[in-house]
Amino acid sequence: MESYQPQFGQSNIRQAKEIALENYYSLDEVVGYVTGFIQEWSLTEGNQEKEAKIALQFPDHLLEDSVEVTIWLNDKFNEISEEITPNSAVFFVLGDTSYGECCVDEVNSEHYSTDLILHFGRTCFTPPNRVRATFVLEKYPYSPQIYEGFDFSEVEDVNYENTIFLADSGYQYLFSEETIKTTCPDIHYCYVPGNIETIPDLSCQRKEASLDHQIMGRLSDGKKYENIVFLANGDVTDNPTYKTLLVNYSNSHQMYWVDLSSDNKVVKAEFNSEGANSMGKFLMQRYNLIEQAKEAQIIGIIMGTLSVKGQETGSTSIDLQGQNLPSDIIKKIIDNTGRGGSSVSHKKYYEILIGKLNEPKIQNFTSVDLFVIVACRENSLYYSKQFGKPVITPYELCIALGDPESEWMSKFQWESRILTDFEQFIERFKGEELKDVEEDEYEKQEREEELQIMVQEYGELANVYPQATIERFRELTFKGLEMNSNTTPAPLQNGKFGIAANLEEYKKM
Repeated sequence: MESYQPQFGQSNIRQAKEIALENYYSLDEVVGYVTGFIQEWSLTEGNQEKEAKIALQFPDHLLEDSVEVTIWLNDKFNEISEEITPNSAVFFVLGDTSYGECCVDEVNSEHYSTDLILHFGRTCFTPPNRVRATFVLEKYPYSPQIYEGFDFSEVEDVNYENTIFLADSGYQYLFSEETIKTTCPDIHYCYVPGNIETIPDLSCQRKEASLDHQIMGRLSDGKKYENIVFLANGDVTDNPTYKTLLVNYSNSHQMYWVDLSSDNKVVKAEFNSEGANSMGKFLMQRYNLIEQAKEAQIIGIIMGTLSVKGQETGSTSIDLQGQNLPSDIIKKIIDNTGRGGSSVSHKKYYEILIGKLNEPKIQNFTSVDLFVIVACRENSLYYSKQFGKPVITPYELCIALGDPESEWMSKFQWESRILTDFEQFIERFKGEELKDVEEDEYEKQEREEELQIMVQEYGELANVYPQATIERFRELTFKGLEMNSNTTPAPLQNGKFGIAANLEEYKKM
């Protein structure tokens, strides 16, 4: 687990296996869905004479297929568009992603006023908030041994009755095929409402489903199962869906996996073994980050996606006084949590929107002690080794800030797991009331006295900084240019002329 990062390298399975484009991406079904969308969209007032703008979003390793898919769809719609609808469609490719590849990129799509996004490839099944979208899932090839059902011979006490199956997104299509239904009639599995083969409005169906019925963005029948079997393509070492599944559910379920690309054998997940890939070691590293978070005074709230669900749940469960963004919820939590008998944390926070997380961006925020990332369930776990400072989830933040003696914060105790689903995280606040926190008179007077001292020392600019930031500023060796200097300005002089490799003064040499 030590090398775990949310993004990981993948290969283009379709090209490696020489699978036909239209079969691998179910392009005939895509055409059927887009046709229905255009017919519905054209009935909206003002759209009768417009072209529907449809974005195709691919992960980096599938971008090489994007041109061929776009040409295929354009040719197909040129043949059928006049027969079905007077409106035409314009297909274009999103060449990059604002956040994780598994999430629908609402930010880039809105630059072109997109009407529909077709998200190709691996996904976390997080529904978009502002743009209509659907998921075009890959169809990974599988071993012929699946026709014999799943092989439980190498594991004990595992059978179809006490086990639920969860597939990697590229194998999700198997649950709708007669192959599985015939060979495994008693199988229980997680399904995806709103994929390309059923109803595309995934967000509407998710609202009606209880959180108890959701596992990793998929829906189950709500029954309690002892085991979870993950259907994977190849080794699961670098599979973000599998790792996120372990982090969230390994404390409550026995975990297994099957490499469907080679056989049908159910294998137990050995995540408690020693070594670099040990889940136990990984969880202890996360616990260490929680301990570091207890001492942090300045917290950066990083928005790692704009598609995180839970805003509706948060606005009804928590008194946010009209604020229902994920970042607002985190701010309220920080304001209302404290240790040592205090109901207030006295910690400062900043909201940061930086797109994809990387070390150069993080290093710009030198005064921040800790970062909390609000992202989808598969893009929430980062190592502090990458950035030099802890980057934790909202769930871990609550464990760090909460007082065990507090009634409502007792819901956040270390459970040898990390809850990365923001929607399920917010559900734990149901019935609680978090209000704006104001400084008491003593704290307010102390802060004003401190600011008076800082104004005398550093000038009027000190008024805009909170106390924790001022303390950090005092410790800096270099504090910037002297603001109150009376030094006579240097006279202006002519600068050098030309490009750096051929400046004018060097021509004379």
